[in-house]
Amino acid sequence: MKIILIILLVVAIVKWITWRITTLALIYYNEKNKYPHPTKDEMRECIAFVVKNTVKDVTGRKGNKEKVR
Repeated sequence: MKIILIILLVVAIVKWITWRITTLALIYYNEKNKYPHPTKDEMRECIAFVVKNTVKDVTGRKGNKEKVR
């Protein structure tokens, strides 16, 4: 049982590191190309879009996914 938990922990850490590097790379790319940072309203809209579609994906509901502008 202890081995399984260690394996799960290692997988979770690797996934987190991958996510972190990807996120920082995207931030760097945006800053390097002088893209403006999103406003709070834009962030709220984007977060709502991602949460809504992630819930649809997790629950298996098929519906019209909103299209990205």
